[in-house]
Amino acid sequence: MDDLYISIINTSNSRTAFGRYADDLGRSMAGVADVLSFVVMKRDIGKSMPGRVYRGIYLPSLTSGSGLSNQMSAYLNLRFFGSVFRKGITDSLSHSGTQPVVHYASQEVFPFHYDGTDVVTIHDLVALKESFGSGSYSSRLYRKLIARNIEKYRKFERIVTVSGTVARELSGEGFSGLISVIYPAVSGGFRQLGDKAGAKKQLGLPQDRKLVLSVSINHKRKNLETVRSTLDTLGSDFRLVRVGEKIGDSITFTGVDDEMLNMIYNACDVLLLPSLEEGFGYPVVESFAAGLPVVASDIEVFREVAGDAAVLVEPTPQGCAAGIREAISAGREMSKRGAQRAKLFGIDVFTQKVKEFYSSMS
Repeated sequence: MDDLYISIINTSNSRTAFGRYADDLGRSMAGVADVLSFVVMKRDIGKSMPGRVYRGIYLPSLTSGSGLSNQMSAYLNLRFFGSVFRKGITDSLSHSGTQPVVHYASQEVFPFHYDGTDVVTIHDLVALKESFGSGSYSSRLYRKLIARNIEKYRKFERIVTVSGTVARELSGEGFSGLISVIYPAVSGGFRQLGDKAGAKKQLGLPQDRKLVLSVSINHKRKNLETVRSTLDTLGSDFRLVRVGEKIGDSITFTGVDDEMLNMIYNACDVLLLPSLEEGFGYPVVESFAAGLPVVASDIEVFREVAGDAAVLVEPTPQGCAAGIREAISAGREMSKRGAQRAKLFGIDVFTQKVKEFYSSMS
């Protein structure tokens, strides 16, 4: 492995799953890898990005609050990545005495360089599906970008992915290269604090309600209407806590760091994640580490990631409500199982798997 030098190409800020993954890759391969983060959307200017940061070109906002200019800027930057950002990888590609490897940290990055040794991590294929996005022009543009990238990545000889579920999807989509599954790492900052009442008080959360936590972006596949309806089904003894966009009368947090998110996990009584599709599901294993019982959709990837440590249900209001009551009644046992399961996703396990992967390339 000492004869390799790896450029990890990232386009996501450090609060996203893709950005965190790129940062973990860089830390795992410290000394033989550089993380190069390229800001491709105006909305990410000024946000924390892993590694060395390079800026692209940005279109002005077309309308107030519109994401269209961000999506178009991303498309242009990523589609013409080589000419816009070549300066960012020149040193790494010519690193003295070593074999240069470019590792694209997600399918969002356009593969501007490929010489047979490069690597891509594909987190999921959800953007290729008809159900993806709102049907708006910007979401169609994003789908077009991902489809173009995926077509390029089919010829790669080495692919990493984040679950066996996605690995099987890739095989079904015609990927014939070596596909390695390396589960993402969960930050060591997620842990049990042991004082639920104190965490509730510090966050200003009600002590007299059972708190159902929802952590997600507002995408159709996250099934947020079911989250809303589940709380209606459960009744007034329960209250929804959201990390993300507000749902109904939820108590809502945005822009939280890992320390704050860990406290929210510790303050709540159960996580609800009724996703219709996922590549991995960070909130599941973060909840495990924090001792929070989990109710999630009974889909293939959650069966793989959660094992018997979560209550898996049909993602309907009735199914979720029943699962929440079951998880809360078995709270101590669920927390114990989750803590054991979380050990499979520690940074040490991730680092060992990444090093084994790159050692096989030397």
